[in-house]
Amino acid sequence: MQQVSSHCAGMPRGSQERSDGRSVIDRRRCIFAIILLSAAAAVSYVACEPGHTVTYENRTDKIVAVYRFGRHELDLQPGETAESSVLKFNQMPIEAKDESGTAVYSETLTWNELRANGWKIVITDSAGPVHQGTLSSDFDRLAKFPVLYGPETRQ
Repeated sequence: MQQVSSHCAGMPRGSQERSDGRSVIDRRRCIFAIILLSAAAAVSYVACEPGHTVTYENRTDKIVAVYRFGRHELDLQPGETAESSVLKFNQMPIEAKDESGTAVYSETLTWNELRANGWKIVITDSAGPVHQGTLSSDFDRLAKFPVLYGPETRQ
């Protein structure tokens, strides 16, 4: 008995008839479509990851360059306010430097801290953060003292 290849029998090359009547090419097309749709869904999930607009306010008398995650984000003139979008993060280091490269502001915020601050970062000459809302400058001073009963000191 002579074996006939599928391309000689009038079927496209690489196509073989299965017992259910569907060809292997149809199956490959379905698998390719599933992979393509999965990739599109993954891309759209990343593109739609939650984010927010953050307002930066320069309360110094200097031009400052704002850095997020160590990369230059924007420049602010004295008294200027600007907005920038951020994707959700765990911790975001923020630094503002004057024209001589001296840090005038430096802080690492969590997503929840930034939300509590009203999505606003206020840059002052104090080289530290200014919190908005219910937090006061007294709280900022007390926050610099070590925690007496933190997780490190529990027995």
